Parts: sequence; C-alpha cells; structure tokens
Amino acid sequence: MIQQDDRYRDLEGSRAAMIRAARRAAEVARQHQQPLILWRDGRIVEVMPDDLPPLPEQAPRKTEADIDPQADRQSACDRAQELAWDAMEASDEEQMARLCRQALAIYPNCVDALSMLAEVECERVRDYVAAMRRAVEAGRRDLGPEVFEQEKGHFWLAIETRPFMRAMAGLADALLQWGQPEHVDEAIAIYEEMLELNPNDNQGIRYLLPGCYLQRKRYREAAILLDEHGDEGMAALAWARVLLAYAVGNEDEASDLLKEAREQNPYVELYLTGRKRRPRTRTDYYSPGDDTEALVCADALWEAWKKHPKAKRWLKEQCEAQ
Repeated sequence: MIQQDDRYRDLEGSRAAMIRAARRAAEVARQHQQPLILWRDGRIVEVMPDDLPPLPEQAPRKTEADIDPQADRQSACDRAQELAWDAMEASDEEQMARLCRQALAIYPNCVDALSMLAEVECERVRDYVAAMRRAVEAGRRDLGPEVFEQEKGHFWLAIETRPFMRAMAGLADALLQWGQPEHVDEAIAIYEEMLELNPNDNQGIRYLLPGCYLQRKRYREAAILLDEHGDEGMAALAWARVLLAYAVGNEDEASDLLKEAREQNPYVELYLTGRKRRPRTRTDYYSPGDDTEALVCADALWEAWKKHPKAKRWLKEQCEAQ
C-alpha cells in the first residue's frame, strides 16, 4: 500500500518536474521562434515564449553534502530520485553518470539512474539491452506485486511507476534495434504489458506496436489493435492500415486507405519508398501533418514495410503515379 505521506512527497517532486518541463518547452519554442499553446481564461491561446509570465522558482537543489542519510523526512528512494532528476538536466555525460552513481549508492533500485547510466556507459546494443533488463527487473522488484495489482488500468497516474514504464519503453526500443525475430517478439510482449497496465497509453505505445506486429506478420493482432483505435486520426496508424490491407491481399482497400493516409500526412511515403533519406538526427518534437511527424511514422513502420517488399514496390508505384 502506498502511504499518504509518500503521495505528498511525490506531488512535490511532480511539481518540480513540471516546472522543469515548462522551462524546457519555453526554451525549445524560443529556439525555433514558435508559439506555445496555452489554456487561458477558458480558451486555447498561442503565446510567444518571450511573452510568457514568469515561471515559479524551484526550490534550491540539494547537493550530496546537503543530504542527511539519517533524515527521517525523506526516504532513500526519494533522495535517489532527486539526484536522478538532476542527472536528467546534467550538462554533460560525465556529470550525468556521476549523479546516477550517487543515486544508486543511496538506493540501488533507482530505475531512472540505472537507465541513464546504461545509456551513458553501454556502447553495444547487446550490453544496453542487458543493462535495461536489469533496470526493468529493479523497477518490478521495487514496486512489488501489490502496486501492479492496485494500479493496473491507470498505472501511469501513480507517479512512482513512471521510472519503471520509461525503462520498459527503453528496453523495448533497444530490442527492436537489435532486430532479431526473438527480440522483436520480446519487444511486442513488453509493449502489450505496458498497454495492459496503462490503457490510456500516455507514452504512445499504440503508435509503435502496429509496426512491430506487421514486421512479424502477426496480422490478426495488428488488425485488432488498429480497430481499437479506429477513431484516432494519427498518421502512424493510418499508414499501418495501408500496409496491413495490402499484406492480407486487399489491394483495393489499401488504395482507399492510402488516400486517407495521405490526408493525414503526405510526406510519410517519401521516406518509406526511399525518395527521401531519413536524417541521422531527430528533433525533440513533431507536429501533426508535417515532415517531423512523417519521420516519426517512417521510423515506426520502416522494418514492417521492409519485410513486405511487394507492398513497398506497390507504394513506390503509387507515389510515382501522383
């Protein structure tokens, strides 16, 4: 059972995290000279970053010297997580690694610290997968079966579960990079568990899973998932439906779905057919309907289309016929 005073400490940490996220959003918007979308006086408004009201100040960050190991007011887990949050904003990898090690010295099951340290220290995908498996195991062990039972269905809303869910997503992504069939199947199982724990899917797993199903030619499961989210007008789902229809032999339906997918985002096919190269770097954000979203969709569906060369040739013909 999660104690009430733990909830209050979580809320304090959540507030600090939201302030940091707001500052980061303003910084990115300022760099790109883009407005921020805010809810103000009962309506949605666009505000340029320089016109934002001052954000509340964060409490001074504690240094390692400030932390009393014997303090009763804050658990070892909370103190380690505070260092992990600092590591997320570290100026370089050396500082990030140092803060993560400090966090793990205080609390060995600090999942965010384990995950970030894996990212910094592991040079091979194989090693990163092994490290992320340890992070996931630590999170599962730390939360305990009672949290999984009580919070299932709205898992993300319990703030203490989020490091575990982030680690799950990181492990699945690494397995997909490894790319062997058994690794893709393991990633699918992870994504399925994440959606079972948190059907509201705050992490957008539903946009990644169809491509995994299609890559492994698990068409029935892909169809079920896409039907469950039939009302969503997201490009990743629309382009997955095109491939599914063609893969199961419904070329006429695929042609109709192609028209709908192009309405969602017409740039996706340029990447999928090789008419436009995918860049090595990625932005931290994307906008529906533009090239940044197209790149996200192409990344999610690239291997799936690659496993269906006939469908890819058909798409290239449709692209050239425009």
